[in-house]
Amino acid sequence: LPHLLGVVFGFALMLILVGLGGGVLFETFPVAYQLIKVFGIGYMSYLAFRIATAGQHQLGESASRPMTFRQTVLFQWVNGKAWIMVTGAVATFTTASGNYLLQVLLIAATFITVGSPCNVAWVLCGRAMKGFLNDRIRQRIFNLLMGGLLFLSILPTMTETIKELLG
Repeated sequence: LPHLLGVVFGFALMLILVGLGGGVLFETFPVAYQLIKVFGIGYMSYLAFRIATAGQHQLGESASRPMTFRQTVLFQWVNGKAWIMVTGAVATFTTASGNYLLQVLLIAATFITVGSPCNVAWVLCGRAMKGFLNDRIRQRIFNLLMGGLLFLSILPTMTETIKELLG
């Protein structure tokens, strides 16, 4: 539980702090907004490919203990996926017009509200699926499905960004 709470609140704190700094960056250098979106789309596409093409792993009991709340909060700052999600969320779900601070706070609140039950579900489903995914074929199908779903989730942002860059 401390590990899960550290992920949720550490990510939200990171989002707020980076979002506020991002607002200044985006106002000063508007092209940075587009660059972050393009790099974020590229990285997420790469992750989708890596997931879809991942080899089989044995899923056994782990002897390590989860990180503490504080360790997990601090870990978000070196977590590449967190950086991509934070910058991608700020770039995707904020607008130059309107109350930027309120937009960033709403994004953080949404991540806390939606992220908390999703992280719990992720852990519970992961534990339940461990035996199921020890089969090579089932693990391959799962990896293809997860990689494909991740790629599909970035298609709307990819389409919008391509239109913005070409139009």
